[in-house]
Parts: sequence; structure tokens; C-alpha cells
Amino acid sequence: MLYRKKRGKIPAVPASAGCRKLPGERCGKNMGFGKNLFDFSAIVISLAIGLIGAGRPVGIGIGTVIAMVCTGRVITAFNHFAKKKIEEITIA
Repeated sequence: MLYRKKRGKIPAVPASAGCRKLPGERCGKNMGFGKNLFDFSAIVISLAIGLIGAGRPVGIGIGTVIAMVCTGRVITAFNHFAKKKIEEITIA
């Protein structure tokens, strides 16, 4: 969701997207890498909670890991091919 700039500075991305973009920027990488870092930390936290609560990994399967990796890579590919075009049509 994009916001039109009225008064002051209004972010072009929602806060939830920002928390995925920031880790990538801090590492000198792109948003796809930041999404991978964010998802990896969520999986590690889920594994820790499962191990503490049930004594075994609960709710984390191969599909979760594949989705984590593929989502970040799809974002990276999309940004590579479409970012310039999106920046041209986005109101800044």
C-alpha cells in the first residue's frame, strides 16, 4: 500500500514491511535478504518455543523452510526486474 505525500514525511511502506527491509539494509543487502533474515529468526524462535514446551520441534517442517527461502528470493528477483519501473510511477 502506497501513501501519497501530503504534509511532512509519510513512509512509502507500511511498518510491517519496514521490519523486513531494515535487516537487509543494515547488512548492505536488499529487501529479499532482509526477509530471509526475518523469517529465519522467526523459525529459530518457533523452534526454541517448541523445544522448551514440547521437547521437540513443533510446527516447523520442510515446507516452512522452503517457503522462507523462496519468498525472499522471489522478492529479490521481483525487485531486480521491476524496482526501477515501480520507482518511476511511485509518488515520492
